[in-house]
Amino acid sequence: MTTYEPMDIAIVSEGRSTRPEPTIDPQWSRIDQLRWRAGVIKARTGVVVKFNDGSKCSGPGYAYEWPELIGVQVGGWSSSFLDSKIDVYLRGVEVGAEAAQRE
Repeated sequence: MTTYEPMDIAIVSEGRSTRPEPTIDPQWSRIDQLRWRAGVIKARTGVVVKFNDGSKCSGPGYAYEWPELIGVQVGGWSSSFLDSKIDVYLRGVEVGAEAAQRE
């Protein structure tokens, strides 16, 4: 099983707004796009999100594994998500962490 760490991302201030640096490259592989997203989350919130290729799930009439099923680790919690759903999950992690920081 391979673990994929977040990319090193800097949050650059531009007047009243910020942007991640480097910016995402649509030509990157899917896992590198997810690593970039995890790097943005880490840079903005301090929450570390890692991915792995060791997840499998099957049942009557279905079977999922890497790269369609992606293992995710946030702190001591881990699960797996379909690639088609992982962006929503990552957005929830980021919004939740930002809300917790405001408390």
